Amino acid sequence: MQKNKTHLFYLLSLFSNDDHIKYQSLRIQNSFIQLLTTFILILLVSLSRNLSYIWIIYMYQFLLIALLPKSILLNILKRIPINLFFILLFILPSLFLTTELTIIFFIVKTTLILTIISYFINTNTFFSIIVILKKYHFPDIIIFIIDITIKYLKILSESLYSMTSAMELRSVGTNKHQYLSLANIFGNLYLKTKSMSVDMYDAMESRGFTGNYHFSYVKQPIHSIDIIQILITIFFITLFLN
Repeated sequence: MQKNKTHLFYLLSLFSNDDHIKYQSLRIQNSFIQLLTTFILILLVSLSRNLSYIWIIYMYQFLLIALLPKSILLNILKRIPINLFFILLFILPSLFLTTELTIIFFIVKTTLILTIISYFINTNTFFSIIVILKKYHFPDIIIFIIDITIKYLKILSESLYSMTSAMELRSVGTNKHQYLSLANIFGNLYLKTKSMSVDMYDAMESRGFTGNYHFSYVKQPIHSIDIIQILITIFFITLFLN
């Protein structure tokens, strides 16, 4: 119970829009430039066939990770073995159909791409990512689906956290009906989800929702750290082309 509550609390912190959740010195970075440079790095790694070039990006990325606070750093690093396990599981059928060098190359590139994505997610809030998508004219329907999904997950996580806390407070001794308790929790959660979806549909219909998604955002200036990030990305592009 305690372990599940800890995971739920961490999940809720990811969905929070509070700036104190993220590393303060990274909050001055322009989110769009971060997204653009992240996309370019992923593209360069995907297209590159030079192992030395990939190792240079590896060193750069792990240098950025090393500058993060301990909690975020450990969170990114502990995902690497998990990602590696699923990569190996995914390519298991091809182990007997291709060369060892190709497999190693694929693992190295995929692990790096997932590390780059993990770094971006851990240094930005979900809300800032949605703002970027809207600001640069992504389709409203895609932004709407992402935004509603994130809000649903946050609300349902809060409900699940409250249920587990209530169960912990009311439990005395050993619970002999653990599976029944689990079924009750997820049954109530399902009913709450269904009720929320109906209420949201009625609210959207009554307010005349037409598919246009509007919300205000704060303009982000470009700082020196953003210029440095752009210059480093240009360097990687030049190195790739040469």
